[in-house]
Amino acid sequence: MRSPYKISIYDRHYVKQGTLGDALAVEPVLRCNDMGTATLTLGLSNSKLPDLIEPGSRVVIEQDGDYRIGGPIRGRGGKWSGANGEITLTVEDHFRVFRLVQGWPVPGAALSAQTSEYHTVSGPAETVLKTVVQSNAVNRLGWPITIEPDEGRGANITVSLRFTPILDKLFPVIEAAGLKVTVRHDGAGLRLSVSELVTLPRTIKESSGTIESVTWNNQPPELTDVIVGGQGEGVERTFRGFTDPALAELWGERSEGFRDARDTDNPLVYEERAAETFAETGEKSGLAIKFMESKSFAYGGLDGFVEGNRLKLQIGPKLQIEDIVRSVAMPWTRNDGLVVSPQIGDITDDPDEEIGRALRTLAAGQRTERTR
Repeated sequence: MRSPYKISIYDRHYVKQGTLGDALAVEPVLRCNDMGTATLTLGLSNSKLPDLIEPGSRVVIEQDGDYRIGGPIRGRGGKWSGANGEITLTVEDHFRVFRLVQGWPVPGAALSAQTSEYHTVSGPAETVLKTVVQSNAVNRLGWPITIEPDEGRGANITVSLRFTPILDKLFPVIEAAGLKVTVRHDGAGLRLSVSELVTLPRTIKESSGTIESVTWNNQPPELTDVIVGGQGEGVERTFRGFTDPALAELWGERSEGFRDARDTDNPLVYEERAAETFAETGEKSGLAIKFMESKSFAYGGLDGFVEGNRLKLQIGPKLQIEDIVRSVAMPWTRNDGLVVSPQIGDITDDPDEEIGRALRTLAAGQRTERTR
């Protein structure tokens, strides 16, 4: 079965080296506000292997002329038996820049001249993101990123950075502000784009024949109140309380949690820590859906869904669920063809995905502790 993907190969300087043909399998996983991945499986006799295993090599994967994913090849492996052999290459999406670049307290100064405790930025979410990326990734480290003009979209946020990855501090507050961020290969470098999360107007009904099967689950929010503990000891310690009264009214109870902030006396950082805690402990729901693609419902195109869209699904006569398409797996193999599998919401039936998210949250907390 013929592959639907066009795979262009580039070197570390973003210069095109050719097009990959004759792949055995191409398996992209596209993610909203997180790093997507793709695996490429090739025969050992593939003529493009020398270009693909060169340090810094990268690819762009397109489908019907539409960009799907692009990034460097960060993993290589293979197997061989008798006369047959395969090599598998792992691609990491360019969104990885948010994991790789730290936010410095004073981005424009030398490491020996970090005279501020934090770099605190407030404003519309889009403005904050682009300010942080420009000052740390572009100006300080020289990443070849073109940042599209700022339109000031998204709710107002405050972030404070002190030698932590941009990803840890800006996500998920960027998404909570209603935005989707992408970093794509563009010419001789990368392009950072911001768009607003879109809710598709159509409600997908179980009775329509589009949905083959659904499993779903939901977890209520854990907290309606956050107590932030600032500097000081004993009765001298500063405490600030933050409450979401609408959430307490909706669920009919109040529940409290504590967040440590003894590393600062900045009220804006207290607000940021509270907002992070509310985001981490908020209501979570998830769907595992097997769709039957049709002309009226498919991935991409003018009328289709993409990662980051909010979908409304009617399950049975009374239950309607709405949540974000968190990721879309789009594996193609010669035997099975193309299969499209979206994962909707924050809860997944994939234990590796769930464990990975938990480990990232733990690691982010440990990085914050180390830099105090």
